[in-house]
Amino acid sequence: DHDGSLQGVAEIVRDLSQDRRRRREDKDLRKQATRDSLTGVANRGELERTLESMLADFHEKSDPEPMSLIFLDVDHFKNINDTYLHLTGDQVLGGLGKLLQSEMYSAETIGRYGGEEFIVVCPSTDLKQAIAKAERLRLAICDATLCSIQELKVTVSFGVTEIEQGDTLTDIFGRADKALFASNEK
Repeated sequence: DHDGSLQGVAEIVRDLSQDRRRRREDKDLRKQATRDSLTGVANRGELERTLESMLADFHEKSDPEPMSLIFLDVDHFKNINDTYLHLTGDQVLGGLGKLLQSEMYSAETIGRYGGEEFIVVCPSTDLKQAIAKAERLRLAICDATLCSIQELKVTVSFGVTEIEQGDTLTDIFGRADKALFASNEK
């Protein structure tokens, strides 16, 4: 009051558990929106957003570092599902996602493009280096057990392309898909 005597106390209480829970929920929602739930890698939408951003950076530079894309497709996947059932097919895809994550560098982006198709975006990697990386992945996949059926050996076909000035996502995916198709014909 006017005499300087204390007349009352105001206390403000804030429940921080709500904030923590909300942050955790936001993080979970962000993960659900950007990750493929079966494989743990980026989903197609996140893959395309990331590649669009990297492509914009690439096109802004007059002399950009090389960047490549590896497109991979599990061979005879329908046969795996038909012979060993879809649960085994899911195990193969999940195992492949984990293997790809363990084989890649931190700057690389791995995403499930659809079905049994995956894409690896490799910054600072020219075509020759990307082809060598695809071969290393091919060998790792051939040696891996990707599901609970030990005798099931999974093979994968690859299409590799280097990003060029003026490329759009359609151009890049188209070239990689053509290269993948050519590798399937061999």
